[in-house]
Amino acid sequence: MKTIEQILKEHNLYTLKGADLRCANLQGANLQGADLTGANLRCANLQGANLQGANLQGADLQYANLTDANLQGADLRASYLIDADFRYANLIDADLRASCLIDACLKYANLTDADFRYAILFNTTGNGREIRSVKFEKYNVVLHKNIIQIGCENHTRNEWKNFDDDTIEAMEPGALDWWKENKKAIMML
Repeated sequence: MKTIEQILKEHNLYTLKGADLRCANLQGANLQGADLTGANLRCANLQGANLQGANLQGADLQYANLTDANLQGADLRASYLIDADFRYANLIDADLRASCLIDACLKYANLTDADFRYAILFNTTGNGREIRSVKFEKYNVVLHKNIIQIGCENHTRNEWKNFDDDTIEAMEPGALDWWKENKKAIMML
């Protein structure tokens, strides 16, 4: 595993905060506790990297390979995780609040006690336990604890259950007919 010092030297950096590490090969790197706030890690290979307790708040990890990475307790708040691959990653206690996980893959990831409040989970592939993904004709439905995201609408289970017809119709033209047809099945999931 590469140390933080080796990575800094390789990229002629003094700090990783806001660093431009696009497409960097950080496979197996030891970045435990590193401050990568706002770093550009788009398309980076972080397979098997140790990012335990790292601060990745606001980082760009779009298309990043985080397969088998250790992100236990990592701060990923408001980070860009579009199309990121988290298969087999350890995300125990990770903070993903307000992160954008559009099209991200969380298959086989350990999401125990991970915080996904206000996260955008559109088209996210879940792990089947903490996050479940189901395609219902027109919309993808993603479920996490008491949160249900349908299309780009993210609300609590109780909010969805109690929305009146006018509220649903205002979300998107034609949404009310779809909701009436699928509400019962979604609430049972």
